[in-house]
Amino acid sequence: MSKSDTIDGNLTYKSNHEFDLIREFDMDSLESINEADFQQVMETFDTEKNLNPKYNLIEETPLYIRHQFLRKVFFILVLQILTTFGFTALAYFIPQINDLFSQCPYISIGCGAVYCVMIIVCIIFPKTLENTICCIIFLATTTGLLSLLVASTCCFFDIKEIAIALAITVLVFISLMILSYQTKYDLTRWLGFTIVLSLIMVYFAIVLIFVPIKPLCLVFTIASTIATCIYVLVDMQLIIGGKRKYQFTVDQYMLATTTIYCDFISLFLNILRFFRF
Repeated sequence: MSKSDTIDGNLTYKSNHEFDLIREFDMDSLESINEADFQQVMETFDTEKNLNPKYNLIEETPLYIRHQFLRKVFFILVLQILTTFGFTALAYFIPQINDLFSQCPYISIGCGAVYCVMIIVCIIFPKTLENTICCIIFLATTTGLLSLLVASTCCFFDIKEIAIALAITVLVFISLMILSYQTKYDLTRWLGFTIVLSLIMVYFAIVLIFVPIKPLCLVFTIASTIATCIYVLVDMQLIIGGKRKYQFTVDQYMLATTTIYCDFISLFLNILRFFRF
């Protein structure tokens, strides 16, 4: 049925999806419905207005819902990245702020520690992120902490090194996104493995704070970069949904955005650290 098909010149069906819903009614009764009643009926069946909080991005999910979810995720992601690197640029080019971060390297360590604690708490108590207000607080706090972490870290590097690391990060990140979309294998089955891997990497990082041996630091950087690439692949499939074991629900776009944003920042910092070896 095309977009221009009508019944008695009054009712216009905008899609096959609407027609499939309406044809369940008795057609004799349908012909007597005026346009206002028809709109009220359609709002009752609108999958977006009456969305279940647990509505997953399965293969049968209408495309407009998938596209709206992805637009929200990547729009917020771009804002987060611009905020982070905008603040980093200010910190790098304003001498007073640059000197503060250069003289106080523990700022980055503190931000990283608080961020890790937040992630661990969220892993232990995942239901806290089902609340919208908690999600907003988590998103804002994560963006602030990682912006401070990136800014304080970049103050110890040359501007050319930062630019190269950012360019490589964007290239690798986009490549991983395409790969996760194209592959038929369900990478979300690795979700439990990625959580364990994250805890191992946190433990490894804590050890390096007290035992900063250069060869071990290089091994950690390589391992952390590989781990982050795995995170990007898994998290992108959680966002895309479809025939996956796990996926985000449509109301978890803030959590999805924060997850992929953390992956981007982690990948950037890992690549940047290679310039120190």
